[in-house]
Amino acid sequence: MENKSTESKKKQENPLHLKLRKAIGNAFQKLRKNAGYTSYEKFANAKKLNRGMYGRYEAGSVGMKVTTLLDNAAAHGLKDEDVFNKDFLALGRSDEENALAEKSTNHLIDQLRHQVKLVSDEAKAYSFDDDDIKDMHNILVAGWSPLSKRELLKKVGLNSKTPRFENMLDFLKGESTGWMTMTNLANPNDPGQRYYTTQTGKDALAAHEPAATRPEPLPK
Repeated sequence: MENKSTESKKKQENPLHLKLRKAIGNAFQKLRKNAGYTSYEKFANAKKLNRGMYGRYEAGSVGMKVTTLLDNAAAHGLKDEDVFNKDFLALGRSDEENALAEKSTNHLIDQLRHQVKLVSDEAKAYSFDDDDIKDMHNILVAGWSPLSKRELLKKVGLNSKTPRFENMLDFLKGESTGWMTMTNLANPNDPGQRYYTTQTGKDALAAHEPAATRPEPLPK
């Protein structure tokens, strides 16, 4: 009896509501992929969201309260007013440039640069440009599971001839950060060496500092 009632309710659901849910889910999926997360599970884990529910939101299979919608948007670096903006629903409809997609990307760069400043200093934070910070973010995301250096390079779209890769990896593995480590610390040259993101690195990805807004003051 309960199943029939649920089926009947689904049939009676307003098609416009279904379309809206799908559009919102597509928007979140687009933002998540732009941020380098290949799966919704990784994103939900990184941002400490309910993994199962977030997956349903992205799929558009369930509705969400306005407060939940705003919380999920905030995880992507968007503010309340960004959600009630025509560009938000347009995010998942095409691959055209979108101001909110750029805003979300800038947010993750600024947040991670702020974390770099906390573990080192301002000069060091600005020795890395936006591309460096974004690549470091993607390295940390890719390293959720242990990967060889070659696999890591492939995951983040770099190659062994990218000189700054070693510099970024050394920083992520450094004593002041400890955001990444190796499976065999005793033998750094182990042919089977794998690199992975530590809990400290995961915490750096999840951190949200309201002060880390663009533009941050450049070092004097």
